[in-house]
Amino acid sequence: MKSSPVGKDQIYILFIERILPYIINPITNITNLSLMSGTFPSDWKIAQILAFPKTQDVLNVDHFRPISILPALSKTLEYIVSDQIRTHLTEHNLMDPLPSGFRKYHSTATALTCTTDDIRLVLNKREITYLTLLNFSKAFQLIDHKILMQKLFHLLNFFPGSC
Repeated sequence: MKSSPVGKDQIYILFIERILPYIINPITNITNLSLMSGTFPSDWKIAQILAFPKTQDVLNVDHFRPISILPALSKTLEYIVSDQIRTHLTEHNLMDPLPSGFRKYHSTATALTCTTDDIRLVLNKREITYLTLLNFSKAFQLIDHKILMQKLFHLLNFFPGSC
């Protein structure tokens, strides 16, 4: 783990790393039970929300972004599940080879290299190419939050006991 923020549990990842040999068995049991039962420990769902400025203008509320800091062990379980899903998708060749997001050894640089190479190949064939770029950085601000909350509550009622 590379992150160092502390959630509501007030436990630092570094602390867990130092005592890991003594707590590995209970953590493994909790993690395995969570995975087998399909439930997430409720105390691990409580996040501390902090507002970080996106720009130097700290007087404007629109220039802040919320950061959700979860308890340390929830991050560990999230990492394990993410790694298992990624491994499964990779081993069974279920991932599209082009997207670079959330993939090991892929980044915006690899996506840019792939796009540049595609354009170069088309230009060498003397064909026309079009590139459309979209900026979704403020897309969440355009969402009607009342409608979003209604849909989330509908999902909670549709899947009782899932949270």
